[in-house]
Amino acid sequence: EIPYRQVSMLKALKLLDLSKNQITSMKIFHDDQPVDVKLSLQQLHLEHNQIYRLTTAAFQYFLSINQTFLDFNPIHQISDDAFQQARIRELYMRHCRLEIIEPSAFSGLESTLQVLDMSGNNITALPDKLFNSFDLLRTLNLKDNKVVTIYPHSTTFTSFQYSLLKLDLSGDKNGPTNLQEIRRLKNLRSLSISKFGADSLSSESFLEFGIELENLRIFHAGLKAIKAHAFQYVRGLKRLDLSENRIDLVEKGAFTEVGHSLVSLSITHGFSSQVTQLPDLRELTSIE
Repeated sequence: EIPYRQVSMLKALKLLDLSKNQITSMKIFHDDQPVDVKLSLQQLHLEHNQIYRLTTAAFQYFLSINQTFLDFNPIHQISDDAFQQARIRELYMRHCRLEIIEPSAFSGLESTLQVLDMSGNNITALPDKLFNSFDLLRTLNLKDNKVVTIYPHSTTFTSFQYSLLKLDLSGDKNGPTNLQEIRRLKNLRSLSISKFGADSLSSESFLEFGIELENLRIFHAGLKAIKAHAFQYVRGLKRLDLSENRIDLVEKGAFTEVGHSLVSLSITHGFSSQVTQLPDLRELTSIE
C-alpha cells in the first residue's frame, strides 16, 4: 500500500515514485488510527502496479498533484467521485483495462484538469455528460480504444470547445470521426484521427475549421486521394502525417495553401503499390 503517513514527514517532497511495486489500492488497510495527511506533489508515479479499481475518494490523502501517472495498472473501474478534491492537472491512465466510463468518473477535477490521456484502453463509449464543466481541458487522448462513435456532439465535448488544443482519436478499433463535428473545436492546434468516413481529402473536409490547426495526422485511414486545394481552410498547417494509407492520387495544387507553412510531411507506407513516382512537391517551399 501507499505509505502516506511516512512520506508526509517529508515536508519538501514534490515527486513520489512508487512505480513497479505491488500496490493494489489507494486505500490504507493496516492502520486503525485515522490518517490526517494532505500531500501536495508535482508528480505521482504509480505505473505498473496492481490497482484494479479507483474507489470513491481514492485520492483523499492528496491536496494537489500536478501530474498523476497510473499507466499499466489493471484498472477496470473508476467509481463516482474517485478524484474528489484531488486537484490534478494532468492525468495519465494509459494501457489500463478501462472499458466503461461512468458519467461522473472524473467529478471533482472540473476546475483543474488540463490533460487527460486514456490511450490504449478498451473504452467502448463516452457518456454524454462525461466532460460537463471541464472548460480548462487542453489535451484529450483516446487513441487505440474501441469507442464506437467518436465525435464531439452537443453534450459531450461542448464544455471545452474553446479550450481544447490537442485531440487524438486515432486507432484501428475506434469508430469513424466526423470531421465536420470537429470544426466546433475552435482553437484546436493538433488533431490525430484514423477513420473518417471518406477515402479522399478535399477542401470540403476541413470546411469551417480554425486556421490555428498546426499538426494534422490522418493515420491508417484508407486514404486514396488528396484533391487540389485540400488544405485551403487549414492553411496554417506546419506538420502533416498521412502515413499508413493507400494514396494513389495527389492532384496538382494539393498543397498550395500550406506550401508556405508546412515544415514536415510524412507519408510513410502512405502510397499504394501503384505509385512509382513522387508527386510534385516543389510548392512546399518551407519544408524541412
